[in-house]
Amino acid sequence: MTNKLASGTRSEDRPAEQVAPLPPASGAPGLRRALTLTHVVLYGLGVTIGAGIYVLVAAAAARAGMHAPIAFAAAGLLMGFTGLSLAELGVRMPVLSMGAIAGRGIVESVSFAGLMTLVELGGLAMVIVAGFLFAPDIVSRVPEMLPLTTDPGVWSGIFTASLLAVFAFIGFEGIVNIAEEVKDPSRTLPRAIIYTLAISTVLYVLVMWVALIAVGPTELAASNAPIALVFERLTGASRAP
Repeated sequence: MTNKLASGTRSEDRPAEQVAPLPPASGAPGLRRALTLTHVVLYGLGVTIGAGIYVLVAAAAARAGMHAPIAFAAAGLLMGFTGLSLAELGVRMPVLSMGAIAGRGIVESVSFAGLMTLVELGGLAMVIVAGFLFAPDIVSRVPEMLPLTTDPGVWSGIFTASLLAVFAFIGFEGIVNIAEEVKDPSRTLPRAIIYTLAISTVLYVLVMWVALIAVGPTELAASNAPIALVFERLTGASRAP
């Protein structure tokens, strides 16, 4: 009788120690959210600004002439819409393709990358500063930049130059790779992308304008090293052999 009763005992009537606990839910551990807005913007500038601008200056001058800075501004505005879409995507589905540095020390890694970014931006900053120091008419000639005309040839040149200028912004989408390690990503990520594009656009427009004032669109378009030519023309320094 005792055995019969024991065999018919329900599981909920057994002592608690005899009921095996459910295994914990499995899942990948989350990453530490340690990156600030400054970290993300520096990272964004680092992956956005590269060798492209050094080549595209000549190509844009060949197509849009003195209106080439407008082409870079238009390209930056266009990429802004893409950037907002990527920000939304990055918050919802963060990618971590940088696994080698994401495991640990992300702040140190991005900080070091940010330092390298400042060094990289130094070349463009030198051109801009030299322009304002050695080209006295760089501000007074700004109206020449504006395409105040209905000439279809002018607008066609600006349009084609804008399409080329888009390539100078390729890379900023890499910001979403670190989305899972950003503090308050829903707020920080969109701001970082917009700041990255805005700073890049301003730098590109200024470099393009300085180049046009210092050298002129015709000579600039024919140069194989336009930025070096601009710096040489502004400062008198000779280019490295």
